[in-house]
Amino acid sequence: FGESAGAVSVSLHLFSPKSHPFFTRAILQSGSSNAPWAVMSLNEARNRTLTLAKFLGCLRENETEIIKCFRNKDPQEILLNEVFVVPYESLLSVNFGPVVDGDFLTDMPDTLLQLGQYKKTQILVGVNKDEGTAFLVYGAPGFSKDNSSIITREEFQEGLKIFFPGVSDLGKESILFHYTEWFDDQRSEIYREALDDVVGDYNFICPALEFTRKFSELGNDAFFYY
Repeated sequence: FGESAGAVSVSLHLFSPKSHPFFTRAILQSGSSNAPWAVMSLNEARNRTLTLAKFLGCLRENETEIIKCFRNKDPQEILLNEVFVVPYESLLSVNFGPVVDGDFLTDMPDTLLQLGQYKKTQILVGVNKDEGTAFLVYGAPGFSKDNSSIITREEFQEGLKIFFPGVSDLGKESILFHYTEWFDDQRSEIYREALDDVVGDYNFICPALEFTRKFSELGNDAFFYY
């Protein structure tokens, strides 16, 4: 039973045969391991580690020496530099997370879902309406915990740049059109709610729906609550 990152952990146990004897069913709240922030490949993890080593002055001939250098660094220095391991900054990202190690996790969650390589059991999955809201106050333009955060169209577009730094201008225009421009809504909250929906759909709701759908395709009982 887990929520958010905890739900990712729960779903990873569903994929790991070594964990299967130790639980019967699983509950995932607001998270799943196929979310874009949840898991990284071994190559990506290695590249980020070497990038961090470069920023910390820890590049060495072998990995053992790199780890030894890391251990001698002040933890605060590591925290200050780990944000630079990706070429862009986002308000919702995990720079170092679970890795496909070939032991506990043998492949990316999307692949294992597609192949049906998971514990055949019953799962309960749930999401909430405003999954993105909690992250918007950490830096989305116009958002604050101290007011109603009524944002403009321009602030919505700036928010898309922050949450989707790797997406092309055409892609961001498509998001704008899909979430705001196909219905007639004159309420002042429209762009606030739209940015919440975009962030929540991409990072939590759509991955959880896809996880549940794939899990149930082989006849497993999967219950989804919203």
